[in-house]
Amino acid sequence: MSYVRGKEIDYSLERINDLLEIVPPEACDVKRRMEECKGWDDERWEELLLQICVEGAKWHGGSHMLLRADFKPYAKAWASFVVQTIEGTSCTS
Repeated sequence: MSYVRGKEIDYSLERINDLLEIVPPEACDVKRRMEECKGWDDERWEELLLQICVEGAKWHGGSHMLLRADFKPYAKAWASFVVQTIEGTSCTS
């Protein structure tokens, strides 16, 4: 609970979900997908690169990281959405 201008405000996950009428999934799909791709071989990673990036795109850094500029338009739009609306508003405090 927090106070805003003298009023008690409930910012708990349960209250926010109730307000937005969201039913959270039983398991986190993002974590599941991250675990799933840990076992991928180089061939599977190259398939993904061909699916979402323009011809000539390459993996950057020591891990499987891509430049947003290398994405095809549809993937680039989703990447922009995630970075600007989801990651940009996440709170780690």
